[in-house]
Amino acid sequence: MPPQSHPPCPRRERSGARIPPRAPGAGPRKRILLADDNEGVLRVLAAALAQAGYEVKGAADGAEAWEALHRERYDLLVTDLDMPRLPGWELVERIRADGLTLPIIIASGSYADEILRDQAQLQISALLSKPFTPREFLKAVRIALRPPEATARAPGRSPSESNAGSLTLSQSI
Repeated sequence: MPPQSHPPCPRRERSGARIPPRAPGAGPRKRILLADDNEGVLRVLAAALAQAGYEVKGAADGAEAWEALHRERYDLLVTDLDMPRLPGWELVERIRADGLTLPIIIASGSYADEILRDQAQLQISALLSKPFTPREFLKAVRIALRPPEATARAPGRSPSESNAGSLTLSQSI
């Protein structure tokens, strides 16, 4: 009797979040760096991202995120603004001054005037106002990670869905 084929067992990240099996031939997983001084927020966002198939690393503050960005390559940074040692808005300014071009999502309960004023210049992909749902968060991540040519010509999308640079999610459900 031939052996039966079983679907692959789901993998789990350290956080316990289930990672769906990757499709054969799928490229490498996108790497996302999360910077937030609230451990609970880090855990929830990391679990949502891991379950959606992303590789995730957490940083407890902006200084730790800055160091991580210089040790490893990431496809996206998600950062809070109000953090010890190095606030999120200073982290974003350093990243851009250093010539790093990765997409950045700011997820914060408050926005520094510098970020709101300089959003376009600092190339912020999205501003998320806490609280937000995991669904809103993952939508912003997917939009921020799209290649520029895909966002420019996405058919049937509203301007906020087609232009990641202007996406601002602040609604909570």
